[in-house]
Amino acid sequence: MEIEYFVKPGTDDYWHRHWIDQRINWYYKLGIRKENLRIREHGKNELAHYAKACVDIEYLFPMGWSELEGIANRTDFDLTQHQKYSGENLSYFDDETKQRYIPYVIEPSAGVDRSFTCIFD
Repeated sequence: MEIEYFVKPGTDDYWHRHWIDQRINWYYKLGIRKENLRIREHGKNELAHYAKACVDIEYLFPMGWSELEGIANRTDFDLTQHQKYSGENLSYFDDETKQRYIPYVIEPSAGVDRSFTCIFD
């Protein structure tokens, strides 16, 4: 399961952190013990070429730590590429600031099967 959450460039660090906090707290609210969850930041050598930042929320399964979900700051890569190949203008015009920009994407992406497994565990 994933969502593409569009944000204004320059606010992407805030929204990336916001989604990390929201997602880890969701697992806590489900009753998953804090000692069985951790947030692991991707090193620069692990990041996809389009990603500014990415973290994994990991769970301590019986076989060891494994990813439950990733939360990536994908910058404007997705929409820029869609715009390039579709020929469609995918920029956003902000009426308040009178600025046009390509939104950045924050992408929380969780595995349903992994989430159920850790809940049952």
